Amino acid sequence: MARTDAARSWRALLSPGKLLQFPIDQVLILPEGQYPITTDAQLAQAKPFTEAFPALAEKMRKSAGGRQKLENPKVAVSLRLDPEVVARFKADSPGWQTRIKEALRHAAGLS
Repeated sequence: MARTDAARSWRALLSPGKLLQFPIDQVLILPEGQYPITTDAQLAQAKPFTEAFPALAEKMRKSAGGRQKLENPKVAVSLRLDPEVVARFKADSPGWQTRIKEALRHAAGLS
């Protein structure tokens, strides 16, 4: 593992549910597959991730669920149209799918 963050004064080590912080001069860079042994004193200083980085934890919690649910979500459909119809809507400018939707809403008497 390369030391890419040598300018930082602290190195974080994640363990299940805990965040351990060590001064960078106390961290050994070990070959892949070898892991440092955590002492009881280090474990006593460990904090839950949410306490060590509350803003980051909150941001991660908010984004964990994916996109916000819409009140009236769209329905994906597959629709075959004549090439001339698609070419006509595309020729006007970007937003051709929205214009097709508006034309369909008008034809269905919804607008």
